[in-house]
Amino acid sequence: MKKIILLIGILLCISVHTVAAKEDVLVTILLKGQDLRNTTVKRTPMQAPVEIYYDEVTQTVEVTGDNELEAQVYIKDESGRTLAYSSSINTTLIIPYDYSGILLVCIETEYWSVIGEIEI
Repeated sequence: MKKIILLIGILLCISVHTVAAKEDVLVTILLKGQDLRNTTVKRTPMQAPVEIYYDEVTQTVEVTGDNELEAQVYIKDESGRTLAYSSSINTTLIIPYDYSGILLVCIETEYWSVIGEIEI
């Protein structure tokens, strides 16, 4: 009987899901200076050399990437107003406390841009 109760307790502990504090942000990559007349199909998916995480608890956006990468990071609201800015790629930006809606995380370099969307 003790084994059955112990087994049920373990199964309940395993089945309880904890909410992660950080969520990955999906991004879209835009290449600058791309020739639109080029019809060559590139079948490999592009990957951004940066990672963006949204922390719901602390209301922050953490951006990490290669230290040699020169980029500016913006957080903009739906109307395009800049709410936060950083001139370096490895940064943590704070979202205004009372903000609710959709935020755009924009990372711009010389050759490409990345846009991510966060719904708060």
